[in-house]
Amino acid sequence: MADLNMEFNDAETQRTTIDNRIRALNNGRLSAAKAALVNFPYLSGHPQKGLMTTNARKTQTYDHIAFFISPSEKNLPRVPENQNAGKSVDGYDYGVVDFASLFAEVRFGDSNVENLTSRQATQLYKACKDDVSDHMPIWVRLPIPGA
Repeated sequence: MADLNMEFNDAETQRTTIDNRIRALNNGRLSAAKAALVNFPYLSGHPQKGLMTTNARKTQTYDHIAFFISPSEKNLPRVPENQNAGKSVDGYDYGVVDFASLFAEVRFGDSNVENLTSRQATQLYKACKDDVSDHMPIWVRLPIPGA
C-alpha cells in the first residue's frame, strides 16, 4: 500500500495513537469469531530500527504494508508479533530499502543524510524524486509456513 499520505507532524505521538486505535479495533469490534484482524507493522515501530520513514527525506511514513487476517489464518503476523520482528534470521521481519543513504554515500561520501549541507541535501532529494522516486521501497519477510 503506497502513498497513503498519512502525514505525521508529531510522528511518535500520532503513530502511537493510530497504532493504539488499531489494537483497540482488533480487541473490540474485530474480536468477533468471524472478524478479520488488522496489522499495520510500520505504525508499531520496529523493535530494533524504531519508527521507520518511507520517503527519501525521512520525514514521513507514506507507505505501508497491511495484513488483514482472517481468524483461521495462522501464518500472517498479528500486532503483538511486530515486537519480535527481526529477532530470527528466517522469521518475520520488515524494513525500508534506504536508497537515499546509499545515494548520499556514493555522491557525497557520507551515508548519514543529516550530515549533508543544505545544498547537498537539496541535490540529493531532487535526484531521488526526479530520477528514482521520493518513496523508498518497503519490504516484509514472512516465515515459510510449517518450516
